[in-house]
Amino acid sequence: MLETRKRTDSETINECLMEISEAIAFLDYSFERAFSVNEKNYIMAYKKHALVIQEELDNLRTLTFDVLLQAENKAKKIGAF
Repeated sequence: MLETRKRTDSETINECLMEISEAIAFLDYSFERAFSVNEKNYIMAYKKHALVIQEELDNLRTLTFDVLLQAENKAKKIGAF
């Protein structure tokens, strides 16, 4: 029959330390992955928001240019009289 040897206290401590190290490595990877996914989502949302703002700015520039052009044309017509 196989005799099972009783583990020493230092072996038990070393085994526990190995398990703790593995758990820490797993948690580290899990947090890194979670932050990576959240960071990607944040960047995508930021890009989308920036495009919306850029479109609004372009619309305002176009509107402002049109208003200024109309005012200039009006001033020319008034000056022509």
